[in-house]
Amino acid sequence: MAILTVENIEKSYRIKKDKKRTKLMAVHNVSFEIKKGSCVGLVGESGCGKSTLGRIINGLEKADAGKILIDGVDIHEKSRKELSCRVQMVFQDSYDAVNPRYTASQIVEEPLKNLTKLNKTEREEKIRKHLSEVGISESEWNKYGMEFSGGQLQRVCIARALAAEPDLIVLDEPLSSLDVSVQAQILNLLHDIQKEKELTYLLVSHDLEAVYYLADVIIVMYGGQIMEKIDSMDYFNRMQHPYTRMLLASVPGYEDAGGERENNRTIYKDMGTQLEGFMGCPYCGRCRFATERCWNERPVLQEVEKGHYIACHKETSHAD
Repeated sequence: MAILTVENIEKSYRIKKDKKRTKLMAVHNVSFEIKKGSCVGLVGESGCGKSTLGRIINGLEKADAGKILIDGVDIHEKSRKELSCRVQMVFQDSYDAVNPRYTASQIVEEPLKNLTKLNKTEREEKIRKHLSEVGISESEWNKYGMEFSGGQLQRVCIARALAAEPDLIVLDEPLSSLDVSVQAQILNLLHDIQKEKELTYLLVSHDLEAVYYLADVIIVMYGGQIMEKIDSMDYFNRMQHPYTRMLLASVPGYEDAGGERENNRTIYKDMGTQLEGFMGCPYCGRCRFATERCWNERPVLQEVEKGHYIACHKETSHAD
């Protein structure tokens, strides 16, 4: 059963380019589902639209077109409080996500005060429960946010998200600001909590290794569009889109696995491929396989084998 349904979401922003106002297509016609108790990994480089999509799902931004459904009900039919009870978010920068003058207990108590009718004793019981679940010892419950390390504060933020007892947690780059050793600890924590509570995650990340560990489904985005999607991790080593292969080539152990490693390590983005009116593939400016068709015709997501979808003229040409 799908707890979240994303239908044809569009989102653009007005920008100025070459002294003219135009629109940048941040999210273009994106659709997918998340089943209860599963984790969908939304992968891509900075600027691909994944965080914007996460914020739309959480109600922090509004889409230009399309629908977000929770258990079949449009989120715009719910009040902000109702949506917050169903969907919570763990942000990339834990220090920006909390009031630094709040203690760990106060940070976790905030959603309990705003979203529930629990009395003080009941709230204190919940605070103890959730801080203990994420590995924050009792001696640290009265420490202020600014006194924690990044990893410890991210644990507090996870406890805050759990306090609302949501159906879905959007994890927006929850590891990127942490040391590698701490990243593994947080990943293990998220994994254990999900299995214990049968939680549903949307993991937004640029890190394919983290997504591989936690996700049941992977969606690869570029230029606001879904480039590739696998409904089972059995397909992970068969992902084919040139952009996906480039991402895989940056993962240790995949250097010689057929990945399309770019010679220039600096991220290059032809923003023109995301501007209003561009009709081609958003990745064509970087793709060594790009043809005239790629510049003039946007590829659609096609199923190349059961549960495996690709938007690429090269990879789906046999199905044309």
